[in-house]
Amino acid sequence: MNKTLAMMIRRQELTIQGRRAAAASSIERRVLRLRGKIPELYLTRFDRLLQRRRVAATAIPESGACGACHLHLPVGDVWMVREASGMLASCPHCGCFLYDGLKKSRESKVAV
Repeated sequence: MNKTLAMMIRRQELTIQGRRAAAASSIERRVLRLRGKIPELYLTRFDRLLQRRRVAATAIPESGACGACHLHLPVGDVWMVREASGMLASCPHCGCFLYDGLKKSRESKVAV
């Protein structure tokens, strides 16, 4: 390989790595800013869930099952998440935080 081409390829690799590092730095700053806004009680549990699995918060699909462990949720829990805005609920099986993933689709149907 031509020496100049090899240097150009290396510079390209370093530039790409630099962009990734800059993006990572920006993401880290946003994560730290968000962490400061979350109550410590929830943050500790959220961090623990993320360490154990890839998901710490998940939507409840139409089936009424947890989006993380896929086990069916008690009807009362599903109702609480879907109807009681502001309530923080978690899956009784795996502990993931739950939110209403169908809320936007229901709101768009009402608006039509």
